Amino acid sequence: MAAACLRFDLALPSAAARQAGALLRLCLLSAMGVGTAVLATTALYPALTGTKVPSPFSTPWLVGLCILVVGWHQTALGWATRQQAFAQLGAIRLFQGLGFAALTLLTPLGLLWSHAASFLSALPSLWQGLRRTGAEQPLRQAAIDQRQFPLASLPGALLD
Repeated sequence: MAAACLRFDLALPSAAARQAGALLRLCLLSAMGVGTAVLATTALYPALTGTKVPSPFSTPWLVGLCILVVGWHQTALGWATRQQAFAQLGAIRLFQGLGFAALTLLTPLGLLWSHAASFLSALPSLWQGLRRTGAEQPLRQAAIDQRQFPLASLPGALLD
């Protein structure tokens, strides 16, 4: 999950203004791509090898959803930091934690699904960020310009 945005979320707070919108979209798309790739891997591995996998990997949709929503949550935190919207940053973190507790205690979702659903608290902030920005720079160029973030921190995040 730490690699959901390929670490481009770390570039959001300090990126040039012309790159901000492109990096925001790049983070969202990266989380979708990584989540989909992991979902496909966790779905295909047991089918191809005949191996029974432990929970939560026995539920590929849950694994893919966790990566997607955590990546979007990381993106929202990076975006709020960029905007110096520290009250919003605190609210995102607060509602994720409270949402997890409430969903776990008050619904039949269980711990894993409640965990995944709690990260949806970042969606309003992301929606607001997407409405306020335009992609001033192409996604590919923003990825090239900010490549030091995945190159420097992605290996450590994957091994951590």
